[in-house]
Amino acid sequence: MDKEPPAVPRAKNANCNWKDGMAKSALTNNIRKLRFEHGEMTQQGLADMAGVTRQTIIAVEQGKYTPSLTLALKISEVFDLYVEDVFSFESDDEGPLKREIGDLKEIRDKYKQP
Repeated sequence: MDKEPPAVPRAKNANCNWKDGMAKSALTNNIRKLRFEHGEMTQQGLADMAGVTRQTIIAVEQGKYTPSLTLALKISEVFDLYVEDVFSFESDDEGPLKREIGDLKEIRDKYKQP
């Protein structure tokens, strides 16, 4: 008589386990370059403006730590840029997520005001 609950529908790309054969991906960033383009801003200066420690900025900048969405948005705001202009998604394949990101950038650029 005990019925199992119905299966919860999963998002199309919900299987994010590398063991399932998905290509390896990484979030890269331009933080170091942007700091120098903005008056040779220090890591501590960026950390103070973003509300985190210098060690966090170092780890994000070196790709050793993936920032939360909130932190990525705060860092982007410091440089007055879109988050996708600071961070990039790099993947070993041309999967659906990478295509969607490319499509979103095209749409944004199409409607971006000069």
